[in-house]
Amino acid sequence: MDLKLDKTTKDVVDFKAENIWVDNRKYSKDPKITELLSSYEKIATPLANRIVGKLESNLTNEISQSGESALGKVIADAHLYATTAKENGGAQIAFVNNGGIRAPMDAGDMTYNAIYTVQPFSNIMVTKTLTGEQIKRLLEQQWDRTRPQVLAVSHTLQYSWDSTKPVGDRVIVSSIKINGKPIDLKAKYRVAANEYLATGGSNFSVFKEGTDPIYNVPDVYAVVKYFTEKSPIHYPKQDRIIDLGGK
Repeated sequence: MDLKLDKTTKDVVDFKAENIWVDNRKYSKDPKITELLSSYEKIATPLANRIVGKLESNLTNEISQSGESALGKVIADAHLYATTAKENGGAQIAFVNNGGIRAPMDAGDMTYNAIYTVQPFSNIMVTKTLTGEQIKRLLEQQWDRTRPQVLAVSHTLQYSWDSTKPVGDRVIVSSIKINGKPIDLKAKYRVAANEYLATGGSNFSVFKEGTDPIYNVPDVYAVVKYFTEKSPIHYPKQDRIIDLGGK
């Protein structure tokens, strides 16, 4: 890139740029850059490889007929765990966008690097207040899109939906339970999600209606905290979301 600068105003008055394809098979590594990267690798590797917990069974991010994944359940539980305390948000339920889950988890000792590979965006956790009616509309937004996306939910939320029903009326209101109790459409609930989702990402605009936001740690730290304090982590067998139309 060539820049032409005005020495008086310091403005860029002209520029020319060209993208040059570099075939790294034809060039040797720059020794100074290699030395710089190596120095940081020595610092980062022990931190990345440190064991923070243990996973009993492999967790896949493959989506079931109802829209759930085993890994999505564990991550949602981890996000809830990190935001349940009043000072951390007082969350009662947690939602996770499956697009933010980038890799499965293998059983065994869990390292920070393995968790970061699954959640590499470091979105800050946010807890907001939503009414039961808003939660119902939020759930309906899962299919109000070109590519439907069912959100992963924490163990404190269960509901059924019917894939044969029209978009906008698929969630069975009477099936929605929070902490085992039927949802009250007029009541207020504390809901946790990563900042991307909590600010309306992936067209989940209902999140923007939430009030009294409390910001917490990045989502990757929430999962690290969960593994550190709750290990060993077991495979989640509970069905939280049921597709009545898929039966």
